[in-house]
Amino acid sequence: MYKIVSDKRGTRKNFENVHNLTPIEEESESTLCFKETSSNYSKQEGSSYRMKSLYTSYQRILRKSEEAEASGDNDEAEIGLRDKSLKTTVEQLKCRLSQVEREIVALKRYQSPQKCQSHERCEILRRDLLTWRDEHEKRISSQMVSWQLAESRRIHDKMRYMKKVYVNIERHLKTMKKQSVKFSFNFQRQIDSLYAKKCTTFVFFYKRINVDESYATV
Repeated sequence: MYKIVSDKRGTRKNFENVHNLTPIEEESESTLCFKETSSNYSKQEGSSYRMKSLYTSYQRILRKSEEAEASGDNDEAEIGLRDKSLKTTVEQLKCRLSQVEREIVALKRYQSPQKCQSHERCEILRRDLLTWRDEHEKRISSQMVSWQLAESRRIHDKMRYMKKVYVNIERHLKTMKKQSVKFSFNFQRQIDSLYAKKCTTFVFFYKRINVDESYATV
């Protein structure tokens, strides 16, 4: 209670000294008074009784200022106008603060579903992408295994066919070799036979010639 009375006396003293200030000082004083009032209001926010006492004291000062203005006291009237302006400013700020809080709440309510929907949509897309990637990798792996098996089967079949061809060629070469040996032997035998016949004929004719010559000399 003592604090309220002292605040009221300080406020009265400040009101009495306002008319001696320059316009810049008056504006600074008004700002300082607004800050002090806002600070006192914030500090007393936790206690309803002190808030009520401060508000009652403030209303009493406003009432006296209005009475002084009605009685023709210019200084008190100016102070009352300043108090009214300060009160109006505080009320406007309170209204603006409440409006901003409502806008923030409404904006949160408006954006939260969108964020949730976007997050859910992103999660669905991410899961779909992971599923598609896994399926694609499995399909590629299966296709690679199939290609490897088919290629190994093709190579195996081709090697087996080439082996058969090689065996056939080798058998044919062996047959040709045997035939060539046989042909060579027969040819050599024919040559030897012809050579023997020629030699026999030559010897026969040679002897015949010698016999004829011997008869001719006799």
